[in-house]
Amino acid sequence: MDALYQGWDDALTPTLTRTLENQILKPISLGKRAEYRLFDWFEMKPGSTVSFEPPEFLILEGVGSAQAITRKYANFLLWIDVAAELGLQRVLDRDGAEIEAQMRKWQLLEIDFFERDKTRECATQRIDGNLY
Repeated sequence: MDALYQGWDDALTPTLTRTLENQILKPISLGKRAEYRLFDWFEMKPGSTVSFEPPEFLILEGVGSAQAITRKYANFLLWIDVAAELGLQRVLDRDGAEIEAQMRKWQLLEIDFFERDKTRECATQRIDGNLY
């Protein structure tokens, strides 16, 4: 999902929803090519275009991947519970401590998004990600 967000300020917005449905999910469900624009996080601007034929299976991973619009196309939705501080530490270990302030803001956006969207409640399966 990181490649689909349009930066920090336009990640969990209607822009993402439209991209998911109109450029990826709907075309694939009709047997057509999917095409979308990657976001270049280093340059903080849209990057190259990705295009692919409909796969046998499509796995969407990340925050926003199980939002309401994707549910009508999905066969299975997995929710991974993880404590906020542990999740934050994992991101900082991976991406660097310099994004901590932005990640703390992001976590608030996630909470709001998940509550409004009822993402966790709609999951087919939930697992405890605190152990991994």
